[in-house]
Amino acid sequence: MEINETNLYQIILKVIQKMLDENLIPNFSVPEHSLYAILTENWKEEYGTFFRTLENQREYRIFTVIPPSMANDYYIKKLKECGDCGTILKQNEVSFEALQDSLTVFPVVPRDLVAKTALCISDTFETKWIQNCMANGRKIVLLKSGLEPLTGKEPKAYISRIQEYYKMIAEYGIEIKEDIKTAASIPPQNRTADAGQKVITEGDIDRFVQNRQIVLHSGDLITALAKEKALRLGIEIIRQ
Repeated sequence: MEINETNLYQIILKVIQKMLDENLIPNFSVPEHSLYAILTENWKEEYGTFFRTLENQREYRIFTVIPPSMANDYYIKKLKECGDCGTILKQNEVSFEALQDSLTVFPVVPRDLVAKTALCISDTFETKWIQNCMANGRKIVLLKSGLEPLTGKEPKAYISRIQEYYKMIAEYGIEIKEDIKTAASIPPQNRTADAGQKVITEGDIDRFVQNRQIVLHSGDLITALAKEKALRLGIEIIRQ
């Protein structure tokens, strides 16, 4: 039976905890929560800055998840030279079921990741990870320094749409933080997904309209296309 690195780490921690409980080894602090750093593309200087800030962090066990393009000795060595990157995992080594209580941080945030997240599209490893975190109440943080900047030459309508996407993911509970120290100082929310959570798409609107209103409760999501259709039909969206 093959055991991936994440599951092996969990087994080791359980063994250590049992030994501590039985006073077989001196007591020492084992971090209660995990921090997953999701790397989305080839090497960026922001990665180095990010991991150097984690060197004196003791609150979280750190896992770094790398894309296929970085799954080679050169980039793995480069990561380890930067600072505390913890346990390095390739995407195909990750089990979503083993995540448990965790904080997810994206040091670099491509624009298409923001757009797909806002539109509830989960067709890549990163967007599936985000979907899984939201479904299980795990905290997600995007670092502001890693956001892909606009050039200022884009059409105003395009800029407006990207800004709207940022507002939408904020409504989903995804946080944009200035730096990792701010993000890592806040423990995971420890909440479970609401069994009544719903995602409203453009084709679903008619099912949720009452008195020309759609009422969204905590955890409910509505896509951008659904919002546009509601606006065209004169339907008010209310969050409670």
